[in-house]
Amino acid sequence: MATFATGERRPRGKGDRRSMEISQLLQKTLESVVLVEKFPRTQIDVFAHVIQADGGTRCACLNAATLALMDAGIPLKDFVVSCAAGYLDNTPLCDLNFVEDSAGGPDLPIAYLPTSGNVAMIQMDSKVSLDHFENILETAIQGAKQIYSILQRGVEERVKELAKSKGLS
Repeated sequence: MATFATGERRPRGKGDRRSMEISQLLQKTLESVVLVEKFPRTQIDVFAHVIQADGGTRCACLNAATLALMDAGIPLKDFVVSCAAGYLDNTPLCDLNFVEDSAGGPDLPIAYLPTSGNVAMIQMDSKVSLDHFENILETAIQGAKQIYSILQRGVEERVKELAKSKGLS
């Protein structure tokens, strides 16, 4: 994460807790969907550099990493789409910004696999009732579905662009 990405102006080293958390989250989530058997004895590195953090950093990194892997031609079991949801003043919110995320309510980032309908990653740091949890989870899944439709259109446009540049269309 760039030192100027947040309102907190301090140098971040390699051992920065937040960066390490995002790195581990990316690794575990992407390892579950990349078809690693197609690449024996190979290491696939994914780097995400956050330029501006206004909430949703983990989700933005996962979405960007998924698109980067697809663009690189790495086969995946499913599209990974990430979205966060939370509660603020008894209202479920999707894709929290920094102010909403900092208000103290629960924050639930998920990684959703739209083809299978499974949740590959879920993370929550606060306690909520089961009713609120189910409502937040459903809000996050609906948000992920909307993000998926946008990302899918972008991938389709990129494929058409590549096909045209290769003279295939």
